[in-house]
Amino acid sequence: MKKILALILALVMICSFAACGNNEPAKEENELAKLYADGFATRSVVCDEESWSALFMKDESLEIIYKATAPFTKELYEQYEAIDWEDEAAYKNLYCNLENVTVEDITYLIPTEEDLQQFVGMKFGELEDLGWYNSGWTGGEGEAYTFYYDGPIFYGSIVPEETVMDIDDLSTNDMRELTVKEMIFMGISSSILDQ
Repeated sequence: MKKILALILALVMICSFAACGNNEPAKEENELAKLYADGFATRSVVCDEESWSALFMKDESLEIIYKATAPFTKELYEQYEAIDWEDEAAYKNLYCNLENVTVEDITYLIPTEEDLQQFVGMKFGELEDLGWYNSGWTGGEGEAYTFYYDGPIFYGSIVPEETVMDIDDLSTNDMRELTVKEMIFMGISSSILDQ
């Protein structure tokens, strides 16, 4: 009985030593894995063969926004380009394995109501002269048009003072003469990723 017990104990010890040899230290999660675990999602990505940067937001709340940056390589860029643009899991896997990731809270860039009020009364042309550009509009079929403008830091929708019912009658010069009645914050511009 003692021999059997000694033999079992010896086998347990051998197995445990063998298991110890195969246990590699767990790879530490990068900051992006922690953001994903906290419910954040990637909103915009800019990358090339040298660098990668992205905006992370939680849901569509626009309350907390992070900017993440990391070095990128030609190999990582090729992996990025090969991913089907609808395959969020593959992108997430790639990002969670990036090294030397830096995450910055850029929530302070979200404009206040006071900041947005500074645009009221400006002409669309003045916005464009300050680096904003028109990225589209909605309206028609009996509904007045709202315009979307992207700026150097954020983008928003603009309700003009003038009622525009037919976009086809509006020339580029006419659009520049429209006056901002209301600017509504919609998100941080992806151009912030180039800074």
